[in-house]
Amino acid sequence: MSREELNQIKQAISATSNSAEIVRSKFFPGVNAVLDYGYQGVEYNFGKDNDFWMASVVLQWNLFRGFQDKAKLEQVYLEKKKLSAKEEEIKNQIELEVERIFDNLSVARKTIDVARKQVESAQASFKIVRKKYEEGVSAQIEYLDAQTTLTNAAINEVISEYDYYITYADFERIIALYEF
Repeated sequence: MSREELNQIKQAISATSNSAEIVRSKFFPGVNAVLDYGYQGVEYNFGKDNDFWMASVVLQWNLFRGFQDKAKLEQVYLEKKKLSAKEEEIKNQIELEVERIFDNLSVARKTIDVARKQVESAQASFKIVRKKYEEGVSAQIEYLDAQTTLTNAAINEVISEYDYYITYADFERIIALYEF
């Protein structure tokens, strides 16, 4: 599963790990070496008398900073622990969302089945009422009522199918079926 929020929290954990490495590197000495070569003088003359070179090596090491580096390292570890807990929380939330949307998808599918049965029932009822109306046994109001019931059942079936597809789109988003 490749959800945006999971990728984001994993990147934050990775950044925190890199932060820990940076803080840990402050415990070690730093060595800088510099070599300069150039020309000097009042005028622009380029000869053996005007050139110079200089080399330097600098060693820097903070032996004692009042435990500041150690405190920063502890802070980074606590932040990483907090982010890991947040990652677990997000995973649990996603799991609950998947269970909920799967149940909703199942209900939407059953709603379509019920709507189709209502259409079949309304069609059979309308067929009987129409025959009665054509034979003059049934009143026009009964015919119109059966026709309205059939139309409403057909509309309900279409709405149920659209609701199913909307729920399925939510399902695809929640399980991260497609990457954006």
